[in-house]
Amino acid sequence: MALVEINPLNSLQNPHAPLGGAATIIHFIMDHNVPRGCTAAVYAYDNQGIRHKRADLHLVGQYIGPSFVGCPWEVVLTYLAVPVSKFYIAVAGNSQVVIRKRLLPPSPLRPVTPNPGAPIFSAPNTTPTYITFFNETRYPVKISSLNQHGQSMGMGLVYRGEMVEYRSYVGQVWTVVREHEVQPFALYFASPSETGLATIR
Repeated sequence: MALVEINPLNSLQNPHAPLGGAATIIHFIMDHNVPRGCTAAVYAYDNQGIRHKRADLHLVGQYIGPSFVGCPWEVVLTYLAVPVSKFYIAVAGNSQVVIRKRLLPPSPLRPVTPNPGAPIFSAPNTTPTYITFFNETRYPVKISSLNQHGQSMGMGLVYRGEMVEYRSYVGQVWTVVREHEVQPFALYFASPSETGLATIR
């Protein structure tokens, strides 16, 4: 029987287990693409909101946890000494929590200043990744991705204070252009390790 995957929550107010929930089981699985050195601490909350540690997962580890429907669980991922928490709610039937690379805190990407007149194109690569843009400027910016031939594909506007995530591949070039201009003022290259964070200033 296939396991139902539970989607992560970034936050959860007043987590506590309900009284009288039906018994169920959650499989916590560390995905093989998670970088070496990443750890995951698995916690369950009781009906008083007290957090209890159930497991420490490392590279390609797993934990099978008995639970109750509606019981909240927390996974604290730590990579390069930076922790991030994700929450999960137990569902009926056997389910799984897959700890993936994209759940890790994004790594900062450095902007590259374009060389006017120089050709810009992405490196040939098929390794999937993600890139997140956070606009700290006072104006909207246009985000585009380039293919291996330098052809541009517009992805849309990112407004002031907005954060947007896109699927990408390692080595793909992304351009940032002010809303009413044509030439990019910054380039970003998709990260080879985990989700990259491009902060536009």
